[in-house]
Amino acid sequence: MGERKRVVEVYGEPGIGKTTVCLHIVRELKNKYDKVYTVDFTDIREKEAVIAEMLMVLGIKPGESNALEGQLVYAANEQTNTLFYMDNMEDAMKSDSFKDWFIRFINAVGWTIVFSSRERFNNHMIYSEALDVLSPEHALTLFTKHWQNNRRQILPSDEPILKDLLKDMGHHPLSVVLVANQWRYQSVKDLSNAWHKDQFDDNISVDGAGRHKNLLKALSFSYESVSEDKRAIEIWAVMRFVPTQISNEMFYTTFGDSAEEYRDAAALLIKNSLLRGDKNGFSMLNPIKGFIFTRDNEGKVCDRAVDRFFDSLTMFYKNANNFGKSDREKWHNLAIDALPIAIELLSKRESHSKAETLTNEMHNHWKYNAFESLVFLQGYLPRIKTPIVRANVLWSMGDLESRLGEVEAAQGHYAEAEKLYLSEKDNLGRANALKSMGDLEREHGEIDKSIPLYIKALDLYKLVQEPMGYTYTIAELCRAYAMVGKPQDALTYLDLLKTAINGQPDVVKSYLIDCGKEAIGLLSIPTSHEITYNFPIPGKTL
Repeated sequence: MGERKRVVEVYGEPGIGKTTVCLHIVRELKNKYDKVYTVDFTDIREKEAVIAEMLMVLGIKPGESNALEGQLVYAANEQTNTLFYMDNMEDAMKSDSFKDWFIRFINAVGWTIVFSSRERFNNHMIYSEALDVLSPEHALTLFTKHWQNNRRQILPSDEPILKDLLKDMGHHPLSVVLVANQWRYQSVKDLSNAWHKDQFDDNISVDGAGRHKNLLKALSFSYESVSEDKRAIEIWAVMRFVPTQISNEMFYTTFGDSAEEYRDAAALLIKNSLLRGDKNGFSMLNPIKGFIFTRDNEGKVCDRAVDRFFDSLTMFYKNANNFGKSDREKWHNLAIDALPIAIELLSKRESHSKAETLTNEMHNHWKYNAFESLVFLQGYLPRIKTPIVRANVLWSMGDLESRLGEVEAAQGHYAEAEKLYLSEKDNLGRANALKSMGDLEREHGEIDKSIPLYIKALDLYKLVQEPMGYTYTIAELCRAYAMVGKPQDALTYLDLLKTAINGQPDVVKSYLIDCGKEAIGLLSIPTSHEITYNFPIPGKTL
């Protein structure tokens, strides 16, 4: 680090190793600090979103937009001996208002800050270190390490061939790693021949200026082995090292618009990573998500891959709900990391039943980390431009606030979500928001206010043919009418409930039966009449 400089920047092109270098710096320095924080700012562009993200990492609920700067400065001065690593700052640095704020911030606090970016910040208060491609000697050392890790030898006669191959790769470290890990080739000569035969469009580049061409060729070469051998795990071997921007480029360049089997393989890979609780797998969620949901030339998506993605996240949240004590923190953190993807996935809603099942598992998990999830979503909200995704976040925030007893905030977010769903003609989303509004009123004794909300929700669930939400809402109406002393209406919905309960999962049946029992108890139905309204479930009569 530079003399008397508290802020260090590492900059360079994608895949050059900025994150690796920065993390090494953090590991070397961390014992000198009381607190060490690491945040990835990929795709975060607005100054307010950056500040909100930093507050959330500190465990602080972000306030109003116009008060965020002062809130962060105050919090930073409460934790003076802190090392803060900010990864992938290039998107935020495109904004002059962010740059101006960042200089003000580092002047106002005593933190040591390390950050990475593709372009230099260029300020005298910041020590900047550029990363470039490897020297020929270092490229050869890196290649040899990865090649020999796969139990392959480099013969003396291979060295001239290998040096030419590394030169053709531009000595880019990520290119060297990708190509050296190609398990299909057992000799350097075969690898070199395959590399030079590989067809690659020289006009492809990430930034339109011809940069990163060697890296893209290395990626294309690596994906070629996937397309021939159909081993989904190879995608993982490549993707784990690749910046999102480049990986998206390669998905569309290599697989095109109609590669259905690869979308399904990608979704299967995500499933396996999520169910293992593999944190590295989460780095693949964004690029693979975009690939899975890209429509082909006929406007279709791969339904199998979409369903698998839904199932993967649903099973992940179910696992998070059943964590063991030793894994509690890991699953909590992963569950919060997955929120943006899950909420965006729900906006696709090709399958209502899968969307509802995923929603239920997400909401079940919030009993364990409601506050942390709410803080996360409060910081995530300013970044969202898509109305449906924004509505999903607002609805989720309302549910979390309801759990935390923040009634007015929950009412406001439910109402805002319902309005957005209405404008976007999303009847399922609107039904969910209305039912949540009814639940909130009922839980706080406003039964009369809950009934019209439930009735609106019930009509919408019926319209979109979503059986779980429909049946739950019938149960709530049955109970609500009983609570306000309207027995005829309650019995009408009890009859509907008796029919609708069939085919529901056991855990759902149990809740519905409890609602029915409560309604019957409130109505003081005679024993002879009570038998009429038994639910036709063995061992589960009222």
